[in-house]
Amino acid sequence: YTVCMEKRIPINSVDDIENCSFIFPAYIRQQDVVAAFSSGGKCPVVSQYLKEEMEKNMPGCIGDIAGYIGTVRENIKELEVPVSVKKEIYREILELGIKVNGVPPKAAEDIIERKITNATTK
Repeated sequence: YTVCMEKRIPINSVDDIENCSFIFPAYIRQQDVVAAFSSGGKCPVVSQYLKEEMEKNMPGCIGDIAGYIGTVRENIKELEVPVSVKKEIYREILELGIKVNGVPPKAAEDIIERKITNATTK
């Protein structure tokens, strides 16, 4: 540890927080979606437990859904509708994607069109 510190080399020691210059969280990654859990190095078993529990409940398609929303987000941001409507669009696409295990583009386009129509006819 001392040699690494003198040479400014980062060191991680999971079981020895005092001799550690950084810690790694337990994390889950699906494409660009990342969830991380940390106990600040005090109890790695808690971080691991949280990761395992989240993995059981995280939809396997969440990375794909986020990717799809990312592709339409720039166009939606340009729409002249309230931010609340834009959030509703994203949320409804997310919920649809979770329900059907992926985002059918035509159904998502229908959601966007319906929300825009409702917002502009009020």
